[in-house]
Amino acid sequence: MVQEEKQYIELSLSEIPNKTPIRKEIGGLRGVLIVRIGDDIYAADDECPHEGCFLSDGYLNDEDRTITCTCHWSTFRLTDGASLTPEVTTKPMRLYRVERRGDRIVILIT
Repeated sequence: MVQEEKQYIELSLSEIPNKTPIRKEIGGLRGVLIVRIGDDIYAADDECPHEGCFLSDGYLNDEDRTITCTCHWSTFRLTDGASLTPEVTTKPMRLYRVERRGDRIVILIT
């Protein structure tokens, strides 16, 4: 049986700007979308499940906790990854687990 190696991103809270989506690369092959809204941190695959554009280049609605892809206007909820624009795509975005360790943030990529 082959086990998938767990990967992670670790950063300090101060490295994540408030209400500004960022992209962090992992292993040179995958980009991770990281969003901070106040004390809440969200992490997801940075590729839009519709056409693969970068969600980190999208529009953040911090009140609704959604991100909208600028390629075809797909909107996703950061809290559960659900697509809110089923006329564009019903595929959810892939979320990653976020852990707080003191002032450090660890995002587990599996």
